[in-house]
Amino acid sequence: MRADASRRTTAATQLRDGASAADGSLPSAGEWTGGAADAARSKMRAYTAELRTLADRTDAVSATINQYASAVERIKSAQSAVVFKQSEVQLALTAATATIGALQDHGNDDTAELARARYHASALRETARTLDSQMSQLANERRSADAAAISGLSAPEARGGLGPLLTAGPFLNAFIGKEFKTPSLEDLSELSEIELSILFSSRETIAEEMLSSSTPEEVAAWWQSNDADQRLALMLGAAPLIGSLNGVSPSARVGANVINAANRSNWLSTEIARLEQNSTNMSAIDPWEDAPALDGQDLIRLKDERKYLDRAVAGEVQLYLYDPQRHNVIEMIGKPSAETARTLTYVPGTFTSDTSFFRDEIQDVARYLVKQDPTTVAFVWKDGPFPGEDTPERPSTPLGVLEANIPILTRVNSLSLKEFESGLRSSSEHLAAVDHIAAGHSWGLTPITDAETLDVHYDQVHSLAGAGMPEAWKPDDQAEYHHWTYGDALMEAQATGLVWSGNNPWGNPAFESHFYISDADLVPTSSLPAIGERLVENHNLVASNDPPNQLLLRQLLATIGQ
Repeated sequence: MRADASRRTTAATQLRDGASAADGSLPSAGEWTGGAADAARSKMRAYTAELRTLADRTDAVSATINQYASAVERIKSAQSAVVFKQSEVQLALTAATATIGALQDHGNDDTAELARARYHASALRETARTLDSQMSQLANERRSADAAAISGLSAPEARGGLGPLLTAGPFLNAFIGKEFKTPSLEDLSELSEIELSILFSSRETIAEEMLSSSTPEEVAAWWQSNDADQRLALMLGAAPLIGSLNGVSPSARVGANVINAANRSNWLSTEIARLEQNSTNMSAIDPWEDAPALDGQDLIRLKDERKYLDRAVAGEVQLYLYDPQRHNVIEMIGKPSAETARTLTYVPGTFTSDTSFFRDEIQDVARYLVKQDPTTVAFVWKDGPFPGEDTPERPSTPLGVLEANIPILTRVNSLSLKEFESGLRSSSEHLAAVDHIAAGHSWGLTPITDAETLDVHYDQVHSLAGAGMPEAWKPDDQAEYHHWTYGDALMEAQATGLVWSGNNPWGNPAFESHFYISDADLVPTSSLPAIGERLVENHNLVASNDPPNQLLLRQLLATIGQ
């Protein structure tokens, strides 16, 4: 223990020397001026302050260890003395007991010698009890020393604000006298970037524990109560939470998810290399191998994910949400600013999965609208299980289309959509005041209209070949509704009355319908397979930026911007 304390004292000295060297390495205000210089000096001051704080805490740990070592050494020395004395007493008691036995064997029950022997034995037993009591007292002192050491090592002087937040077992909790808690948002505001990084790397479940602890409105109020430096520390040190927390500003969430994307990409690179090596060394039909060879599609999926995340790290893609465990993604297109006139929530349709984002299959409409009108900020939204979604745990089948007619699946998504909209609008007064547009392709319309039944208001709702609305839905008197479509497969299904019980946007008086003829429709055919293929292509065309869809997109753009 003494050696460990000495190493820590040396480390504290080195940390202070490093802080001094860093202070001396930065050019003076006269040598370097401008905004970049001010930012660098500010960051360096924060860095050197962190080093000195870490040195102080290292000294505190060293002092606690030395104090504990002194206590342990004293207790061990006292225990050794007591144990030696106990041995002497035990030997003497054994001899006294033997003497009493011998005197009794000779029938001298009442002699003075026998009385003296019995008195001596009694005194020895009393001494033995006293020594036992001393051992018990020393054991209590050792437990107190242990508790003091644990408390000292967990105190703010040693761990800063992390002490009560890091995971500990029952043994440690018993000494400290309280369970380690899930921190509040206010607790996080008291921690430095380094402390936050330690906390979130030490307790991998902490982000999940905190996500539902506050409403989006409460999160927004907390986030805005932090100054710019603390918000930056939270974004960098608590990225797993900040990147998913409704109520945090969009720019901070995107920044946090750059960090999350980089970490995930690094893990994917390691995993891909491992799987490729395993796949090379294994035979899919080896009867002695429990695990089959890697499915080529699984490897392609991981590589697609890594490529997408590398684009996020490079700033080519903005991730408002990235949740690989649940296969959820929200991609932000455009940047909120004082010039932002509207937000667009775009919900894609059936069979959407996270790989749809990786392969750029569902962002066409949102990207077109933002490119043509940069005062729009769009969010391509997936924060829940989608019908027919293809995941490694649950591969998709054509029958997945039937899930698009299940109300409970829609409600799961509409509840998440409500939280998203609350968080986005709470994050800034400006974003709360702009126009709020929603567009849903196919099934994507359904959670949008279901969210309206949960008191989410949109100024415009656009159905891109939308499937239907839940039974409880009623149009918002303050909203505009538009339905954009070609003759497609979904329209044929809607004609049966089985898609959302016939409550569909096509023909609903609340929706202004815009019907288009595709180029393919102009090619005569009597082939049923060709007609079926055309109807499916038309359903996908409305959500694309393909040349045949440009007229529809231009008119959609004009309607949104009117």
